[in-house]
Amino acid sequence: MEYKTDSLLVHLARAGDEDACEKLVKKYYSSIYQYCLLHINDPYEAEDLTQEVFTRFFSNYK
Repeated sequence: MEYKTDSLLVHLARAGDEDACEKLVKKYYSSIYQYCLLHINDPYEAEDLTQEVFTRFFSNYK
């Protein structure tokens, strides 16, 4: 299934669509990681923070 918008992905993720969740992570992981790395300059910490962003997002989006 082709997803057209982020709002559709979020809507589907809220409905329990794991594929939509995966697509959101794949789409934004690199950008969020780069942002974290830019601000803390530690690749391991940036990876942890990036994962934390997604953990909090998926914990609170319902």
